[in-house]
Amino acid sequence: DDAEVIFYTNEKATCAWDVQDRSDFDDFQYPFECSDISQEDGALMVYPCETTLTGINSEETSYYLRCQDEEGNENGESYNFTLSGSMALKLMELGPNETIKSGSTPAQVDIYAETMFGCEAAICFYSETGEEADFTLFKDTETEDGVHTQTLYLEDGDHDIYLKCVDSGGNTVENVTSFEVDIDTTAPEVVRAYEDNNLLNIITVRDATCAFSTEDCDFLVDEGESMITATGAETTHLTEWIEDTTYYVKCKDDFNNEELGCSIIVRPVNNFL
Repeated sequence: DDAEVIFYTNEKATCAWDVQDRSDFDDFQYPFECSDISQEDGALMVYPCETTLTGINSEETSYYLRCQDEEGNENGESYNFTLSGSMALKLMELGPNETIKSGSTPAQVDIYAETMFGCEAAICFYSETGEEADFTLFKDTETEDGVHTQTLYLEDGDHDIYLKCVDSGGNTVENVTSFEVDIDTTAPEVVRAYEDNNLLNIITVRDATCAFSTEDCDFLVDEGESMITATGAETTHLTEWIEDTTYYVKCKDDFNNEELGCSIIVRPVNNFL
C-alpha cells in the first residue's frame, strides 16, 4: 500500500510530491524530508530527500515530484515516478523435514523452497545460524517456477536451516526447516543363521543384500552368488541348503557398506551332536 523512497538532488533543496502534476511548486501537497548534509555518490555530492509514497495499487501508480533550491529556483518540469503494488510473497513448501539417511560423511542434503505470488521472481537465501550476516544466496534461485534449491553437505545429527526469500518489490518471507541427518558407514550385521526346509536362512539386523561364495571371503557382494530376499522381509536372505558345503556370506546395505571380510561363515553339518 505504501513505500519508503529516497530521492537525491545535486544541491540543497526543498521537495514535495503529489499524485497529480501541478504547475506550481507551492501546489504540491506532500513534503519530503530533505537533508542539509551531502553524501558521496560516485564522483558527485548529493543530498537525500525521504518520504513515504501512499495509495499504491496493483496497477502502475504515478507520482509527481518537484524541488526548489535555496534561491527559489524550481524544476521546470515535474519528475514522474511510478510504483506498482503486489500480493504478499508466500513460501508454499520448504524442506527437507524428514530424516535424511546416508552411507557417507558428510551427507548430501538437498534444501528446497517454493515461492508463489509476490512481485516477479524471488531470490532465496539460507543460513545454518539464522544470523543476518550468515545468509547465503541459493545456488539455483530466481526461477520462473518459483522452486529454489541448494545442495549442502552436513554431518550426522539434528539440523535447522533458516530460509529467507525476497522479491523485486521488497516483499520478504522467512521460515525454518528442521531435520535429522542419520549417517551409517557400517556394514549390515548378521544376527542369525539357520536351516529351515532345506534352505539356509541368513538374518541381518537391517535391510540388506546378501551373496555367498563356497571358496573364501575374497569377493564383493556384487560378485558372489546372490541370496534370495524373503518377500516383505529384506532382513531375511535365503539360498539352498547343501550339506558339507561351507558358505562364505557377505551382506551390504543400500549405501554399499560391506565388510572387507565375511559377514558370517556357515558350515552346515548333518547330525551336529
